[in-house]
Amino acid sequence: DNSNQPNIKANYDLDTYLKFRLIISWASVIVILIGLVGNFVSFVVLINSKMRIATNVFLASLCVSGFIALIGLLINSTIYELLAYYGRFNELKTLFSFYPYVYPLITTFQMASILLTVCVSVNQFVCIYFNKLKTHTKKTQSQECRSAFRIVLIMYLISIIYCIPYWLKFKYTAELGLFETKLGSDPLFKRLVHFYLYLPIVYILPFSILIFTNTYLIGTLMLARKRRIRLNMGV
Repeated sequence: DNSNQPNIKANYDLDTYLKFRLIISWASVIVILIGLVGNFVSFVVLINSKMRIATNVFLASLCVSGFIALIGLLINSTIYELLAYYGRFNELKTLFSFYPYVYPLITTFQMASILLTVCVSVNQFVCIYFNKLKTHTKKTQSQECRSAFRIVLIMYLISIIYCIPYWLKFKYTAELGLFETKLGSDPLFKRLVHFYLYLPIVYILPFSILIFTNTYLIGTLMLARKRRIRLNMGV
């Protein structure tokens, strides 16, 4: 009798899928922990008094954003998966109660990470470009660090403003659990936040700037390398 074979296969496939998700979740925990340690160590090194240059101000701030974003990812994604797999529903309920606050917080620091990554690239571009022109006013190292710190604060402010809609998306109550708010479930709100704002601000603009600045930097390095080779050959 083969009447139960489809159900057996379905159960087998589901069990295999769940085990795969479990492996991915534990692997994610390991990767996130490595990322947390790496960001922490990098931050400690970068804030050393001997390492105080403008680029390192951006990199240290990027470490902070990455560290907090990874903690949020660990809580809202990986731990959620593990609690669901092991049937720890009381802890899962507690996790849901924090979701409306953790979710926008993660998004804010993820946005800050994107902006700060762009800042690192643009800072290198500006340094090389104006050094080649030899027309910019030379600043002291402390002045450059202060300017970089002000830019970092502006990037965080932009990230906070951009992520205001994410604070309005979800709500949690003991009676209803976690649910989308009336505003968060509105189709126009979703289109505006997740497409018309998200696509240009999170993807198109940052990637366009990174492509331009990194292409320029790579081109400059290649020209410098060719010039050095010609000089060595001349010697």
